[in-house]
Amino acid sequence: MFRHDLLPLAWVVLSAPLLYGLQNCHPCTCYQQQGEITANCTGRNLAFVPEYLPRNLIDLELSHNDIAVLKETSLKRYSKLRYIDASFNKLNALNSKTLVNLPDLTTLDLHGNFLQLDNQTFPPGLFKYQKKLEVLLLHNNSRVGRQIMKYPDETFSDLTSLKVLRVDGLDNPVFGVGFKNLNNLTTLVMSGSGGTCAINTLSNTTFINLPKIRFLDLTNCEITKIQPFTFVPLREIHTLDLSANVDLTFGTLAHGMQGVVNTSLKVLKLNRIHRRRGAGVVVYPQDVHYLKGSKLQELHADENQIELLDQKTVLDLPSSLKVISAKRNNFIFGLYLLALSKFVNLVWADTSLQHQSHVNPFSVGERRYQSTLVTMIQDGIFDPDSYSCTVPDQWKSKESCHKGTTQNQEKSKKDPDTLLALSPSVSAQIQELPPLFLTFMTQGTPLPQNYVNYSGWPGNFTVYVPPNEEFLNVSNNKMNYIIPRSQFGPNKVKFLDMSHNFFTRWEGPVLGLNALKYVDLSYNYCDYIGDNFGKNFPSLTVLNISSNFLGYSLKDNSINNLLTLEHLSMANNKISHLPPNVFKNMTEMVHLNLSYNLMRKWDADVSHMRNLTLLDVSYNLFEEVPPTLRSQLDAASVQDVTLLLKGNPLKCNCDSLPSLKWMSGHLREGQHYFCTTTDDKAAVLNIHTIRDMTLRLDKSCASYVGVMIGTLSIVMIAMSLGVAGVVYRYRWKLRYLYYLTRSKYKRLNTESDEGFEYDAFISYADEDRRIVTEDMRHRLEDREGLRLCIHHRDFLPGEDIAANILNAIRMSRKTVVMLSRNFLRSPWCKYELEMANIESIYTERKTLLVVMLEYIPAKYLPRSIWDIIAHESYVEYTDDEEGNEVFWENLKRGMVSNVS
Repeated sequence: MFRHDLLPLAWVVLSAPLLYGLQNCHPCTCYQQQGEITANCTGRNLAFVPEYLPRNLIDLELSHNDIAVLKETSLKRYSKLRYIDASFNKLNALNSKTLVNLPDLTTLDLHGNFLQLDNQTFPPGLFKYQKKLEVLLLHNNSRVGRQIMKYPDETFSDLTSLKVLRVDGLDNPVFGVGFKNLNNLTTLVMSGSGGTCAINTLSNTTFINLPKIRFLDLTNCEITKIQPFTFVPLREIHTLDLSANVDLTFGTLAHGMQGVVNTSLKVLKLNRIHRRRGAGVVVYPQDVHYLKGSKLQELHADENQIELLDQKTVLDLPSSLKVISAKRNNFIFGLYLLALSKFVNLVWADTSLQHQSHVNPFSVGERRYQSTLVTMIQDGIFDPDSYSCTVPDQWKSKESCHKGTTQNQEKSKKDPDTLLALSPSVSAQIQELPPLFLTFMTQGTPLPQNYVNYSGWPGNFTVYVPPNEEFLNVSNNKMNYIIPRSQFGPNKVKFLDMSHNFFTRWEGPVLGLNALKYVDLSYNYCDYIGDNFGKNFPSLTVLNISSNFLGYSLKDNSINNLLTLEHLSMANNKISHLPPNVFKNMTEMVHLNLSYNLMRKWDADVSHMRNLTLLDVSYNLFEEVPPTLRSQLDAASVQDVTLLLKGNPLKCNCDSLPSLKWMSGHLREGQHYFCTTTDDKAAVLNIHTIRDMTLRLDKSCASYVGVMIGTLSIVMIAMSLGVAGVVYRYRWKLRYLYYLTRSKYKRLNTESDEGFEYDAFISYADEDRRIVTEDMRHRLEDREGLRLCIHHRDFLPGEDIAANILNAIRMSRKTVVMLSRNFLRSPWCKYELEMANIESIYTERKTLLVVMLEYIPAKYLPRSIWDIIAHESYVEYTDDEEGNEVFWENLKRGMVSNVS
């Protein structure tokens, strides 16, 4: 029976040779990974390959040493090697038998040596036994100008399994017939980046023996000329990279790319094939005609000083394009933008980092001005040939108009933005205008009287993008515009990056971006966001509007209509106050970033954010977690939310104790904050220290609070008893003094009662006019001689109604309110009542006298009327003959009395 206690002993016996081999690896370091042994001999100043490393080595790393020769015996011991890195040594030649004992070799790295590309350095038969070699790196070996070199095709012909070859680029390179055997070679790198490449000319015989190449890298090779049909032999080519050949130019490239339409080219990289300095580049149709009809899917044209594309250039580009990169150019607005929708297969476009023109394509004023001029020419109002200063009664010679305006005309002609929305014929007319027309408004010259009939551009415009585009990057373009009301044509844009520009006002609405999920508008110096800006993004989940100035104009409706938003960053926006409803409808929020702002308190509501997992309020001015925020997070039952408070001036005192207790249940591992204690010392808050802090504060604050409450209670009781005692002891004397003072004031007020123009101002509804204009005037004015102010008779014509009412109240001893249901329904009657009430308070005299024309339940009465009826007398109107006499007598007495 097998004994399990012998297993450890068996493992030691079997692994002893292996352990010995790993330890006996001087002067290198050996290690085993997944059963394979690697010897790392890098940078050991070795002049020869170590002889006593483990025999079963798989990987030998010899780079950055001083090895000058690889003999037949140098690697004989290590026959199982699959990977050799001998880069950056001093090798200058190889023996034909150097690799004879390495049949399993798959990767050989010899770059950075002194191995010239010729048959002497690479003798025939060198790779005779390397039938498994797949990667050969020989770049940065050839020293340009030392001697004539050519690729040793006879030597390389044995590498039938080779897939990747990186060699230096020779002048006028030709890959000989030996390369025909390399049927598996799919990647050829001749780049001068990290290697040597001095290819001045590519001929149509260069690649004739490499029909299987799929990835060809010719970057940074100083190419200036390419013969026609050079790339035609590369029938299976997938990616061609000609970047960093700064003197190649689009024109030269077009000459050499003839016939490429018949290949399987999918990716073309033409980054920096123009020098960065000098005039801007215009790409013409003949520069890209070789791509017409091709199946190209990716086109990269970064850093080429491109300013403009001819409109037909866009039409010649293949509609099969899925990816376009045109970063770091100088694009300006032109008619070519109107043709972008032809790219029906385009999914990804990056035009970021432009040295943009500052012409404003959204300028309504500019559009109106240009459109007005053109329309007036078409209507025959202006004749640019004979009437250069074409304003009625202002005839001038062309010379006088020309003076001082030629420069402005040339500037306007160079500005394609002013012609963007106009037809070619109209655009031609604008360019032919005399100087005055293009500086018409700036010179202060008046337009004809009927110029207002020419409305020009209305300000609404449609942006056409490729209909299937999903990614669009226009960041870092120095675009200095307002985002007005705009419409996008059919599109599937999901990712939109407009960061690092100067979109300073976001007015909106922006329509048509229904598939949009990610928007970056950070770093735009924006200080205004319109209520309608975010109303039409039904799929938006990520919004980055950090590093702006939105704190100056943020309102409840600014962004609260983004219903699907999950990630929102408003960091660094100078926000000192959050409107209460700014996040009102954001129920799907997961991450909310409000860091680097100026908030001291919390006014917004996040209690409805049930999915919230991260709330970042770092680097604000919070001294504690605000009570409203604590209650909202608790109300939302957000148990897993992480609250970030780093960089806030937190306090550890009695006032912040409730906040500290709340934090003790919400701090996470790794969160460390600092707070200032009552003695101005800094304390660390984390999950290990915050409980001790709250316990200490609990004890100190409990005694302090108890003493304060006890002391205040005793003081308040003593003061209350003292005041009550004084009032009770002198209660009769105080009452006497009150009535004495009141009677003296009445006499004083009677003496100053002269100077009223009217005895009463009558406030009534028009529906109750009869009793005022007939009965009241007859009984009180004609019979009693009282002076009444009746608005339809005594108000001053031409004066504001409100002013007339105020004057009438102030010039009348009393204001008589004819209270009825009609009165309560009249806004002017209510206004008269309020003004009379204010007059009573201001002058401290009883000015209101209420006449009840009909019974009205108390619940319908204004508070001011109810107070009068509840505490003072009022007069009830009656149609009874005897009661009517009493009514008029009481009303007269109330008007002439001066009761305060």
